[in-house]
Amino acid sequence: MMIKTLTRHATTVVGGTALLLLAATQANAHAKLLGVVPAANSAVASPKMIQAHFNEAIEVKLSSLKLSMSDGMAIPVMSMNDSKDPSTLSIMPNTTLKPGSYTATWSIVSNDGHKETGSFKFTVK
Repeated sequence: MMIKTLTRHATTVVGGTALLLLAATQANAHAKLLGVVPAANSAVASPKMIQAHFNEAIEVKLSSLKLSMSDGMAIPVMSMNDSKDPSTLSIMPNTTLKPGSYTATWSIVSNDGHKETGSFKFTVK
């Protein structure tokens, strides 16, 4: 009888601990930036598309990718997000980019509701 009671208590403790660990893991599972196009700090011809790729799906309608010149002036872009790839933000500059330094700034909302921001720079030759 005593062994059954101890076994039940041990099972409850182990099960509870496993649930807490699972919850903690999921709470820290936010979208992370995997890569960008053009590559960060690269020198390229005027890109037709600028992208930020994340390790998991994001709330694309609540997320954005913006482009600015080194002086902070915003560059008009068109959103080109693909509903078949909810882990990537894509924009297309409305005109050919002139030579100079540019910053792409992203702001995302993970599927778990967590917000993240960041940026990357590239140069147009």
